[in-house]
Amino acid sequence: MPAPEEQLSVLEQNFKQFRTETVRAYQDVTSELLMLKGLADNTIGRLRTVNDTVNNRFDWTDQRFDTLNKQVYEFGQEMKAVRQDMNGRFESVDKRLDGMDQRFDVIDQRFEGVDRRFDSMDQKFDKMLQLLIGITNKLGTE
Repeated sequence: MPAPEEQLSVLEQNFKQFRTETVRAYQDVTSELLMLKGLADNTIGRLRTVNDTVNNRFDWTDQRFDTLNKQVYEFGQEMKAVRQDMNGRFESVDKRLDGMDQRFDVIDQRFEGVDRRFDSMDQKFDKMLQLLIGITNKLGTE
């Protein structure tokens, strides 16, 4: 068994080596943590940039949709006005056509009256023809 002084010396050397390795390990861990912190800061900065870009695009998209909604609403209002105007015009045309129908009904009634007169005249002419035929037959036989 080694003497206590030798054991102490070995223990001191092991402790120095342990301390040196521990300091190196702490330095390595610190160095890696600093690199991770730098990467994390860089990533956070890039994520903020992406977030800002996405928010800006959403803002732009919202503005564009608002503009489109406004245009669609205005177009709908214009179409409503055109529809009302067209309905008014159709009603006006319907009234005019109703007036024309009434006039045609009056003309039809007049033509029916004329047809009746022509029919009665045809009957009178037929009677006159029959009378003339009868007179000619009597004159021809005598």
